[in-house]
Amino acid sequence: MKQFFLLVKREWMINRRDLVIYVSVIALLHVGIEIFESVLARSTGSVFNPESYGKFFPFFLFFGGVFLIADYIGSDLYKKERQHTYLMLPATNLAKYLSKSLLLTIVYPIALTIFFILLSAVIEPILYLAFGNPIHLFNPFQINGFTLILIKYWALSSIFVFTATFFRKASIVKTFLALTVISLLSTGFLLLFVRLFITLRFGGGMPFFDTIARIDRLDYERIITVAENWQRVTSIVGYLIVPLALQVIGYWRLCEVEATDAL
Repeated sequence: MKQFFLLVKREWMINRRDLVIYVSVIALLHVGIEIFESVLARSTGSVFNPESYGKFFPFFLFFGGVFLIADYIGSDLYKKERQHTYLMLPATNLAKYLSKSLLLTIVYPIALTIFFILLSAVIEPILYLAFGNPIHLFNPFQINGFTLILIKYWALSSIFVFTATFFRKASIVKTFLALTVISLLSTGFLLLFVRLFITLRFGGGMPFFDTIARIDRLDYERIITVAENWQRVTSIVGYLIVPLALQVIGYWRLCEVEATDAL
């Protein structure tokens, strides 16, 4: 446990400059947009839009998290000037892996949420005094599907943690290409399965929309029930089992890199 916290401290000491720049960009972007919308609302007499926090939070959560994962993991594993230092740290591979994985997949969304709350608590009173805008503090639970957004981030970040340990260069681009190929193949297999089901149920040669029209209410209810059960199964697999498996494989990959590249 002590090794883990020392590694977390190391991550902060090494990356604090980049993180300060990152949060400064978020703060300046919010201030700029809020000032622009305030001036526009006062000059045109329109209603001030207070929804900038909720709109920007998912963007910085997903895209910011993805770029941080690719940078912080890929740099230490595959950049020669940092690889040997990182892999030869006096700590277990598990502690080294978790110090990055947990920070990027669990701590980052929590820290970003707290930062948005504090940011709104600072910006909103200032804009109220300057422009008379109503104070709208950032409330993450007012975002539609906030819990689902965090779950989706956990699943997506686990994919990028794995690919950051697997791809030596351009992990973000290669990951998006791989996800695109997988999505196309999955869609193709789904359409093939539907076509096969229609052929077995109604016979071949019948147009797709004609078969839909011939499905009676009982068959329709059975299809809906099967689809709902399948959605539950895929949610458990996609949001829990697959991310955990990718995290484990990413750890094995780190061990492999240490055994091959760092010698």
